[in-house]
Amino acid sequence: WETLGVAGSSIGSMRRQDPAHLKSEISSRSPSLLVYQTGGNALGYNSFMEGNGDAFLEQYLEVLNRMRAGAPSASCLLVGPLDQGIRVRGRVQSKPEIPRMIAIQRRAAEAAGCAFWDARSVMGGEGGFARWMAHEPTLTWTDLMHLSKEGSALVGERFADALLEAFSGSESGT
Repeated sequence: WETLGVAGSSIGSMRRQDPAHLKSEISSRSPSLLVYQTGGNALGYNSFMEGNGDAFLEQYLEVLNRMRAGAPSASCLLVGPLDQGIRVRGRVQSKPEIPRMIAIQRRAAEAAGCAFWDARSVMGGEGGFARWMAHEPTLTWTDLMHLSKEGSALVGERFADALLEAFSGSESGT
């Protein structure tokens, strides 16, 4: 298990990575599963906002293909964005762009033959950020984008449970 967590990372920053270097770094690790999560930092991209998001989908697939070039036989899993909030008249509501991002990422997963895990649904979907923010102890930061240590642990546990469940199912032939 190895992670590459980059604060502020997005498909934009990943597209600036040298493809040969990225391929080499991934290949040297010989992964059997690539997991990629992004989306929240790209909600304002023109390619995401315009039309039906096909330009963003194309860029997303470009990044995914660059990563998969380093481990072409590895399975892949795309993780959708967490819920994020905005303040409207003093109340926290979910960002309206999140469902669009999830839909585009689901299309990318299908096009690339990857599995998809909806992290926002783990938070309860629409309104999840506000509910997690009101939880005691809070599961979020007040920036309306990030999770607290406790919230991150909870999502991580649910993610691990989903992986183990999927692995168990594949081991039994289902």
